[in-house]
Amino acid sequence: MVHVLDEPSAGPHPADTGPLPDVLDQLRASGNSLSAVEHAPDAVRRADGAVDIGPGSRGGGCA
Repeated sequence: MVHVLDEPSAGPHPADTGPLPDVLDQLRASGNSLSAVEHAPDAVRRADGAVDIGPGSRGGGCA
């Protein structure tokens, strides 16, 4: 199954986002694919890979 998440750390109260990395790890360990739009540096650092797009991006992106 493919899960696409739009800023999963942005909605919940910061005190409630603690379990999020473990939940995402469990989804991946169960054979799921995950894609997320995320701005939280801690979440981006935890990712296996990142795509940086948009003005001022380090990956080219849009002009």
